[in-house]
Amino acid sequence: TELAPERVAAVRYAFETFAAEALTVAGLAVRMNRLGHTMYGRPWMKGTLEGLLRNPVYRGTVRLGNVTRSEFARYDGTKIVRVKNPDSTLIRNPVECHILTPDQ
Repeated sequence: TELAPERVAAVRYAFETFAAEALTVAGLAVRMNRLGHTMYGRPWMKGTLEGLLRNPVYRGTVRLGNVTRSEFARYDGTKIVRVKNPDSTLIRNPVECHILTPDQ
């Protein structure tokens, strides 16, 4: 947090404002951009902000398995299953396949 206080401020602003005001995610992105908040130097987009607000890590939960780049296998929520992904492209796994560890 000492290395990027502006990022911490932007994330905190997003959560506090979204919780306190009747704004859409798109409206919040517009406001954050007008206020000069950026994410890694880029303007906020609706999809980026939705991902941030839905990310369980901000409430203290570690999430693993939300994406797979594996060429041969992935975790389906209960076991390792085969996949055909020869070029190792990014695959977004369904929520039920995520491994969540709360209170971290």
